[in-house]
Amino acid sequence: MKTKIIFISVLLLLIIMSSCTKHIYFTQHIRKEVENKNLDIHKIQFYISKTVVLQRIMPINEGEIARGKIKFKNGNYIDQIIIHKDTPGICEFIGENKIYISFEKNNNNTLIFNREPYSNYYELLINKEDENYNGVVYDSLIYIVNYKSENAKLWIKKDEIYKQEIKQRIVKGKIVK
Repeated sequence: MKTKIIFISVLLLLIIMSSCTKHIYFTQHIRKEVENKNLDIHKIQFYISKTVVLQRIMPINEGEIARGKIKFKNGNYIDQIIIHKDTPGICEFIGENKIYISFEKNNNNTLIFNREPYSNYYELLINKEDENYNGVVYDSLIYIVNYKSENAKLWIKKDEIYKQEIKQRIVKGKIVK
C-alpha cells in the first residue's frame, strides 16, 4: 500500500513538472502578435530547442581555425562548434520567413531559422544540396550540421510574449445625495 502511494505521488509530481515548461516555440502566430503589438523583436530573448553541432573537416596544412573545439581524426582536424540546448540568442535581422539569430558576441556568427509555408515553426535552415550535404554558413565558413541537430527550432520564454500589463482601478461606488 505504501509503495502504491509513493508511486502515485511520484507520477503526479512528474506530470505537474512536465506541464510547467518554461519555453514555448516561437511560431508565426506569435510573430504576428509581436508585430501587431508593435513590439521590437530584437528585444526578445530567443533560445535554441536542441543542441546543434556544427563541424568542418580541415586538412592538416590548413591553419585557419574557428572558435570551436578542434579534434584530430584520420589525418584531419575537425573544427567543431557546439550550441547547447537552451543557449540564449538574439535576433540580428528578420526577413519575411527568416530570422537570423546570433548566439555569440560576433554578429557574423548567425544561424538562420526559416519558416516553411507548410509549417508554423521557425526551424534551423540547412542547405541540403544533396543527400550527403547538410550545411550552414557560420562565421563565413561552411559547416556540416550533425543529423541529430536537424529540426532545431526557436524557443522563447513563456512569459516573454504572454506578460500582460494590467491596468487596474478600484471603483468606490456612488451614493445618492
